[in-house]
Parts: sequence; structure tokens; C-alpha cells
Amino acid sequence: MGADKDQDAPQLLGATAFKPKERVGADRYTHVLWDKETGEVCTRTPRSWALITIFYLIYYSCLACFWYGMLCLFFTTLPEGRPKWIDTESLIGANPGLGLRPEQPDVSISSSILLLKKNAKGEKYSRDFETTSNIDWAKRYEKYLKQYGNTTLKRNCDDSAYGESDELGCIFDTAVLGECGTFPYGYELNGAEETVSPCVLVKLNRIFGWTPQPYENIDDDQDPEDPVPDRVRKLVAQDPNNIYVHCEGENPADVEALDGNVKYFPDNQAIPFKYFPFNQPADLYHSPVVGVKFSNMPVGQLIHIECKAWAKDISHDRKDRLGLVHFEILLQ
Repeated sequence: MGADKDQDAPQLLGATAFKPKERVGADRYTHVLWDKETGEVCTRTPRSWALITIFYLIYYSCLACFWYGMLCLFFTTLPEGRPKWIDTESLIGANPGLGLRPEQPDVSISSSILLLKKNAKGEKYSRDFETTSNIDWAKRYEKYLKQYGNTTLKRNCDDSAYGESDELGCIFDTAVLGECGTFPYGYELNGAEETVSPCVLVKLNRIFGWTPQPYENIDDDQDPEDPVPDRVRKLVAQDPNNIYVHCEGENPADVEALDGNVKYFPDNQAIPFKYFPFNQPADLYHSPVVGVKFSNMPVGQLIHIECKAWAKDISHDRKDRLGLVHFEILLQ
């Protein structure tokens, strides 16, 4: 009768929960690494480790193959040796901006002011040329010009090269920069000068495949709200197959300070059309530049300067910095 009573008793749930074995000393920790009783290594048996390793090898191999396949599929949509979107189809558009060299040092990268010492001479340059001293401005200028010494895989072009699409870019001869091509580029006193006469290099930002167009009738082609300067008109009349760079003061005081004190190299202020279109990798292309020298700048006056590029298909927009570059010069 007692046996029947035990047989009818309900079975206990959770009977698989057992109290773990009591461990003492170092065995409380070392058994996790190697359990002599079960043969487990780091809480798993060798068989369990083998199975999980095989699983993740297969899983990540399939994932890598999928990723590589998608990457190959993406590359089939890209043309060889050129951007997919160019000209008006690209975010950059078909209206180039202008760049200024030398660039600001890292400590003032967001500034557009060339802050210079008026009578600098014999300064010592820093190790990385990353200060605002006059000599470091000159060294950064020199560093930029050094790229034009590399003429490997580049060609000499004449004016007939305009519009040609060649694998090799045209060589830019820095000899045309005259005084703006000779160290220290006006950033230190020279001879009887009382103040420094710094040079800057104005360049067009590269737009792949863009070819400038010459003025056909300058009165019809110009924007009435942005008339072509008289000096540029005369230059266009002499040779329309150039982009012309022209710098002016932004305010009446700036115009007065620059009057007769700006000199261009080359003196025709021109970037010839032969350098376009830009269809080569950056290391196979010399960006043509115009040197601009500013002399007799007033000391202690911040001079606001705006340089514009002039051609039929270059428009100017101060908000988006299209076709122009703005900077200031301050001698102290």
C-alpha cells in the first residue's frame, strides 16, 4: 500500500538542476580553463569547439563572398579612369572655383588672412613650415612649386593642344612666374624695399573634362550685373583663347590701396586654353597658375582682395565661391 502511494506521488519539476560541485583553492578558477572530469576547455568540449569553429568559418566565408560579389557588381557601374558623374551631372558642376597658394598653416586653416611682418628678413623657418612667419609662408610656396619640377609622363603643349584629350597632361613652365617664381617670393625684404611685397598663386580648381569657351562677343556674353573689367576686355581683344585672372579690392579703401600696386606673372594674366580639358590623374597634370604680386601695401590696414577668373562659361558667385577667391593681406 505504501509503495502504491509513492507511485502515485506527482513527479518533481526541475529535477535537472543540481548543486554544483564544491571547489576549493585554485581549482575554483582553473577548472574553467581545463576540467579534468569532463574534458572541457573553456567550458566547451573539443567537439563543441570544432563544430562552432566550422560554423563560423562557413558563415563568414559566405558573408565575405557576398560582400566581394556586391563590390565587383558596383565596380562594373564605374567607367575606367574617370569619374562617373562629370560636368553638369556632378555635384561640383561645370563652373570652376579658384584656389590660392600657398595654403594657410594648420594652426589657422580656417583663416583667409595673409598675416605678415612688414620688414621680415633673415628669419629662421620651422621644421614643418607650419607657422605664420613670413619665411614659413615662403617655404610652403616653394614646396608647392616643387611639383612642377616633375615632368615625367607629361608633354610640352602648344596652343594647338586646346581641346585635345590626351593621357598626358601639359607641362607648366614656372619661368613665366618671373619674380613670383623666385625664392623668397616677396615674403622678405629685397634691396631698398621698406615693406615686403608678397606673391600669391591663383589656380583654377580642377573639373574633370571641363573645357573653357572663349568670348565671342564680350558685350553679349557678359553678365550685366557682373561686367568684365576694362583691363580684361583689352586682353580678350588681343587673345580670346585664354582664361584671365584679375584681382581687385572689394571696398573703396582696398581699391585705393591696390591702385598701381598689383603685378601679374605672366603679365597678360593668362591661363592658356591649351591646359584643358583636365582628363588625367592628378599626378599626371600640372595645374596652371597666375602669380600675383602685391607691393607697397599699407601697414596696419586689412586689405580685402577678390580675384576672379574670366572666360565665357565662368560665372561668379560669392556665396558658393564660384569663379573667384577671396583673401586678405595684413602687414604689421
